[in-house]
Amino acid sequence: MENIFPFHWTFGTLWIGVAIFSAGHALLFKRDPRSALGWIAICLMFPLAGPALYFFFGINRIHSRAQKLQLESPFRIDRGIEDENQILAFQIPPPLDEIARMSDAVVRRSLVGGNRVEPFFNGEGAYPPMLEAIDGAEQYLYLSTYIFETNRTGRQFIDALVRAKERGVDVRVIVDGVGEIYSLPRVGSILAEKDIRFVRFLPPRLFPPALRINLRNHRKLLVADGRIGFIGGMNL
Repeated sequence: MENIFPFHWTFGTLWIGVAIFSAGHALLFKRDPRSALGWIAICLMFPLAGPALYFFFGINRIHSRAQKLQLESPFRIDRGIEDENQILAFQIPPPLDEIARMSDAVVRRSLVGGNRVEPFFNGEGAYPPMLEAIDGAEQYLYLSTYIFETNRTGRQFIDALVRAKERGVDVRVIVDGVGEIYSLPRVGSILAEKDIRFVRFLPPRLFPPALRINLRNHRKLLVADGRIGFIGGMNL
């Protein structure tokens, strides 16, 4: 019996230490105060389950790598170089000038002129010009989406991407690792068969742990030759 109590004390101290360490990590590294407070409460109220949940779902393990990739990216724009079509915030009448300042501060890309924007309100309006842009691409096509279904509409996009690749266009596709499983067969398997360059954004896996349910890629982008771009909230 005498040997049991030191073990209990050691285990209890370690248990509490892990909870405090996890709570401290959340305090220092979570940017959103509400998120930090929530994780601190979970770690301290549930000393065993709380740190485990924080380890799997609360830690952003890709931030440092993202910064490194951004610095090494060939598409990185030097902030010291000004575009001749650049529009400065003070050149925009209020109240839009405040929006321009916030946009510049967040994305670090100034507004430029010489562009035309056309809004689409549903897939029936957006998909035909997107397919037309894919069929008209000559150099490269970059596609990113959360969901890429393999239904009739999705197959139209897959066929268009295959035709572009056969023309010699550099085709690259990113689909979210969770959004891809909304449809079977998965689009990644089909694109791999067609020899299309394809990657999954943070696919969930148990070993090593990568269950980032709260860190998904919801960006929907289609860029053709740097001239035509589609952005917004519509999946494929």
